Amino acid sequence: MKGKWVLGVVAIAVLLAAGGAAMFFLSEDEKQAEESTQSILPYFVTLNNIVVNLRSQEQEIHYLQLEVAIQVASKKYQAELAQYHPVLRDALSDYFSTQYYEAMDDPGQREVLRKGALERIREVAKIHLHRQRVDDLFLTSMVIQ
Repeated sequence: MKGKWVLGVVAIAVLLAAGGAAMFFLSEDEKQAEESTQSILPYFVTLNNIVVNLRSQEQEIHYLQLEVAIQVASKKYQAELAQYHPVLRDALSDYFSTQYYEAMDDPGQREVLRKGALERIREVAKIHLHRQRVDDLFLTSMVIQ
C-alpha cells in the first residue's frame, strides 16, 4: 500500500515537472515569435506637404504636391533619420523640382520618380548618418497641377 502511494506521488511530481517544462518552453516560443514579428514590422518617417514647381517645356507654371513615407527597419534608425527631417525635405524638393511636367503623363513615371527619390534619400542618410538603412520609399500622395 505504501509503495503505491509513493509511486502515485512520484507520478504526480513527474507530470507536474513535465507540464511546467512544457509551459516554460511554449512561453519562450511565444516570446520569440512575438519578438521576431516586432523586428520585421517596418517603421516610417513621413514627409508631408512637399510642394515644388515642375519644369515645363512650354514655360508654363506647374506644381507637384506630394507626401512621402520612408521605410526603415528599426525604431532607433527611425528616430535618427527623423532628426534630419529638413535635410530630407530639401533633398526631395531639389530632386522633384528637376522633373518635367510633360513627363508626368507617362504611367511608368511614378515608379521612376519613386526610385529616384529613394536613391536621393539613401544618399542623404549615408552622408549624414554615415550609414544607409533606408529600406524603401512610398509616394503616399501626389497631386500634379
